[in-house]
Amino acid sequence: TDAILAILDGMGLRSGDHLLSTAYTIQPLVRTLIARGYDLELLDISPEDCNLDVDDLARRLRPQTKAVIVTHMFGTPARMDEIRGIVSDHPCALIEDAAHAHGADYRGVRCGALGDAAFFSFDQVKPLSTFGGGMVVTDRGDLAATIRRALAADEAPPNRYAAVAMGFTEHGLVNSPLFTLLAQAMRMEALRRGVATLYRTLDRRPEHRNRRLSPLQAVLGLGQLGHLEERLARRRRNASLLRSRCRGLRPQGVPEGAVPSYHKFTVLAPGDSTGVRDALLRSGIDAGIKDDINQPCHRLLSRSDAEYPGTTRAHDGLLELPAYETLSPEQLEIIADALGRFE
Repeated sequence: TDAILAILDGMGLRSGDHLLSTAYTIQPLVRTLIARGYDLELLDISPEDCNLDVDDLARRLRPQTKAVIVTHMFGTPARMDEIRGIVSDHPCALIEDAAHAHGADYRGVRCGALGDAAFFSFDQVKPLSTFGGGMVVTDRGDLAATIRRALAADEAPPNRYAAVAMGFTEHGLVNSPLFTLLAQAMRMEALRRGVATLYRTLDRRPEHRNRRLSPLQAVLGLGQLGHLEERLARRRRNASLLRSRCRGLRPQGVPEGAVPSYHKFTVLAPGDSTGVRDALLRSGIDAGIKDDINQPCHRLLSRSDAEYPGTTRAHDGLLELPAYETLSPEQLEIIADALGRFE
C-alpha cells in the first residue's frame, strides 16, 4: 500500500479525486484508498481471466478520472491494448498493480513498463521475495524524483529486520512435514480460524512506518534477480501441465500475446469452490478458496454483488492450487491427477 500511495502522492492526487481500481483485490489496498478520501470507484472483473472488465471500465471512466489502477491478477497480464485504447482520450494516469507479475509480459513488453507507473510486491510468497517490501517503477523522470525525495525523508525503524526473520520462520514451517498434517486438519472451520488468528498475531508488523527496504532485504532481492527467469520457466512448465489435465475445472484465461508469471495458478469451479477444496484436501492437496485468494471489495463500499457479477463469481468459485517451482515431479503429478478427476 505504501507503493501505490507514493505513486499517487507523486502524481499530485488529492482527497476527492476520482480513481478507478478493481473490485477483486486485497482489502488493505482498497481500505487505504478509502482512508485517503479519494472518490474511489471499483471496476468489475471478467471471471474468464480475473482481470478488469474492459466494458465496465468504459462505462465508469469519467472526464474527471485522475488515475486507473490496472491489476495483472495472479501474474496474468491484463488486456492492455484495449485498456489503453479506452483511456487514450482521457487525461488520466495508467498505474499497473504488478504485485503478482514479476517477469510477466504482454506482447513483448514486461509488466511494469505498460503504463505511467507500476508497483511490485516482494513478500514471502512471491517468486522474488525480500520478505516484505516492494518497488515502484516509472519512466517519468519527474515522478521518480518526487518519489525519491519523499522516501528519503523516512527514518529507519527500530525493528527493521523483523520481516526477514518472520519470513525465514514461515519458510521453514511450510517446508516441514508438520505443514502437510496441518493442511489435512484445516478442513475443520474452527481450526482454520484459529490458525489465521495465530498467524496474524505472529506476523504483526511494527507500528513505525518506513517505506524503504533494509540493506539486507535489498541484497536478498538482487541475489534472486539473476535466477528469476529460471524460476518462472519452471512455474510455467508446471502450470502448462496442470492446464492440460483440467476437465471440469477451468484454468484462468490468458489474453492473446500475454505470458503469465503464474504467481498463482487458479481454476474456476462450476459452482461454489468449497466442496472441490474439501475433496482436494482429502487427497492431501492444499487449495486456497474465497478470502484466502482475494476479497470482493465492492462490499466495502456497500455495493451489491449483483452490480459486480464477475467479482462475485470469481470469489465464490476460484481455487488456488500449488504450481510453484519447487514442486517435485511426483507432487505435480498428484495434483494433475486430482484435477483430472473433476468432470
